[in-house]
Amino acid sequence: MQRATALHYQNTISGLRRELLNFDSANDRQQARLLLILIIACHYEAISGNKSGMMLQHLRASREIVRRLLTQPQRGNIDQDSLGFSLELYAYLSIVNSLASYRSIGKLAQPYDTFLTSLDELSSYSTFGSMFGGCHSLYELIPRITHYYLDDAAIRRLFGST
Repeated sequence: MQRATALHYQNTISGLRRELLNFDSANDRQQARLLLILIIACHYEAISGNKSGMMLQHLRASREIVRRLLTQPQRGNIDQDSLGFSLELYAYLSIVNSLASYRSIGKLAQPYDTFLTSLDELSSYSTFGSMFGGCHSLYELIPRITHYYLDDAAIRRLFGST
């Protein structure tokens, strides 16, 4: 099992290298494919228990791609189901790691992203709910709580970090 997982990760990294060698930032399909590879790499880092911060690096790179994709007016040449699923996976990973990443490295590793405070934009995709089920409004609170936690010294003292 461990060998199969390592081989899968190796293939993912090889795919990432290939994508980066031929990457065209103007190509929406390549951006969406790279986003999916980065999301897979995030999952591998999480499952393997890697605490070196590589997952956060993958999330930061994913964030830039998500921002580009969401600001482009036309995304018609991208498989919308795959894109919606990738966006929801990115949102889920970013949200659940928002406070944990702060506590583990002592600073906010992911910038505050307004996209994560309202997940309603994802409801236009047929894959909506794949990760959040019917609880997306509950998950929307996590980045806000993290933001308030970081802004309020009294709350930080209450939870034992100054």
